[in-house]
Amino acid sequence: DTYGRGMRALFWDAVEKRGGQVVGVSGFDPKTTDFAEPVRRLVGYTLLTSEEKDLLRKRESMLERARRLPADEARALRQSARSLVTAAGDPLPPIVDFDFLFIADSYENVVLIAPQLAFQEVFGPRLLGPDGWYSPDLIRVGRENVEGAIFVAHYFPESPTPFVRDFADRFAATFAHESNVFGAQAYDAADLVLVQLASGRQSREAVRDGLLSVRNYPGVAGVLTMRSDGNASKRPFLVGVEKGEFVQLD
Repeated sequence: DTYGRGMRALFWDAVEKRGGQVVGVSGFDPKTTDFAEPVRRLVGYTLLTSEEKDLLRKRESMLERARRLPADEARALRQSARSLVTAAGDPLPPIVDFDFLFIADSYENVVLIAPQLAFQEVFGPRLLGPDGWYSPDLIRVGRENVEGAIFVAHYFPESPTPFVRDFADRFAATFAHESNVFGAQAYDAADLVLVQLASGRQSREAVRDGLLSVRNYPGVAGVLTMRSDGNASKRPFLVGVEKGEFVQLD
């Protein structure tokens, strides 16, 4: 969809700007719930030669036989199956030649994609994502398949940063529920205006000019710098999944 294509372009540009390389791209219909084919395309299961197709069928047959063998024999047969290569010495899919996998989607699809990666034997790459990943269900449903994932959050109430922790505690005590990102953004917006008034700016123009001069404001919803066009450039929280818990990484 439009969001996915936009995030893909932004991520790709950022990777190359920092000297990295995008080695594979795959997409899917926003309405799908079956992610096997997008994953298989990503790791080399397309444009196969007849030799590769024959070897893949042989490998699947060997792996199927291994299920009915004693443990030691099964282990040896699986190792033989996964060591099959073409006559030229080329490996068979899955070919996992990337270190990270950026999934430009929300947690609802990530918890379906992550197990499919494991099922297709795509092990090793660390999962990266946007702020739509921040939900308890990412861990509750994704479990070990999302361990080590890194994503951003516009507001992270579990942050150890003292002023963020203080806001989260006071909000919960006042309203009897946790704040969401909109509450945090509203708090920052009000605070920014109050700072301008406290510094002696009284007119609308003076307050506006003061807001436009804001640089690296440490808000509870991220570090904010105002651009000349009046939009905010914000550095969100960097969050990771470690031992089944969300942790702040920056």
